[in-house]
Amino acid sequence: MPRIISSHRNSGFTLIETILYLGLLSLLIGGILISSYGLIRSSDAIKRKILTEEEANFLLSKIAWVLTGASQVIAPAPGFSSGTTLALVNSHIAPNPLRFDLDTASGILQLERGTSGAVSLNSANAKIENLSFHHIAPSFGKPRGVEVSFTMNGKPFEMIRFLRL
Repeated sequence: MPRIISSHRNSGFTLIETILYLGLLSLLIGGILISSYGLIRSSDAIKRKILTEEEANFLLSKIAWVLTGASQVIAPAPGFSSGTTLALVNSHIAPNPLRFDLDTASGILQLERGTSGAVSLNSANAKIENLSFHHIAPSFGKPRGVEVSFTMNGKPFEMIRFLRL
């Protein structure tokens, strides 16, 4: 009896092949999602770090600007314990006295000029803690200075500015 050869082949996937391919595809998509989540999360952390450093540098430069040309430092007194307030007289910036003070409830550094109201210098997203001003008395040929230190969002910042009174 002659044998009939069928040219018709079954095309397509079997059920096991389909399940295997779906499993591999789901592993691939899961890996991509986990990787992208990690990238987004680290991007947010870097963004917060950069914003914190920018705000802190702005505050330090604002304090340095006010200290430049200062003719008298009122508070804290020289050589005594540090204080949370810096008050000074600067003949180049009016009205005087100029006063830096921390609102401890909100963590916002404020600048007060003369009798005008206080102006906030940092945003609510950048909380300042442990603010300290130390008036360094002149000694051994070194001029007097002011040391500023604080932590912003858990990161410490400090600056020393020497004065030519």
